[in-house]
This record gives sequence, C-alpha cells and structure tokens, in this order.
Amino acid sequence: MTRAAVRERAQARREADAAFRQAFDSYMLECFAKPGFKLESEAQLAARFGVTRYKVRKAIEALNQAGVLMRVKHGGSTVKTVTHWQEGLCNALQDPI
Repeated sequence: MTRAAVRERAQARREADAAFRQAFDSYMLECFAKPGFKLESEAQLAARFGVTRYKVRKAIEALNQAGVLMRVKHGGSTVKTVTHWQEGLCNALQDPI
C-alpha cells in the first residue's frame, strides 16, 4: 500500500469518526432532555450509526464517567438527571470540535 493510499484511508477514517461523533452527540442531546430514558443497546446504536460496538461502548463509557448516564450490567444505560455542572458537558457537545 502506498503512502498516499494510507493517508487517504486515515483521512476517510477521521471523517467517519467525526460524522459518528456528531450524530451520536445529537442523539445524546435529545436523550438528556428525558431523565430516566433508557438508551438502545450497544448493538442497536452501532447499527443506527454504522460503526462498531466498540466505538459506541467507548462513547457511552465517557458519558458514564462524566456522570450523565447510569450503566447496569446486562441492563443497559439510563440517562440521569442532568445537573448544572453537567449542563456544561451538554453545551460542549453542541459546540463543533
């Protein structure tokens, strides 16, 4: 594989990652408006956004670490009540990177 092909492939991957992040962030902003809302399964979200479950799992885990989601093993993820501190996170999701 030539260097140009490698660069093109890397660029395509970055663009796909950015598209996923934008679509996922929009989805999560809608979910934040509904405390107690149960997210779809990782497999369903991966199919919805056309990415691997690994990418979805990492995105959900980051939100869980931020305290806006509650994850239960074999029970899915649920949106917690968003506090003022967490509103900053929600606003950050709306800002383009």
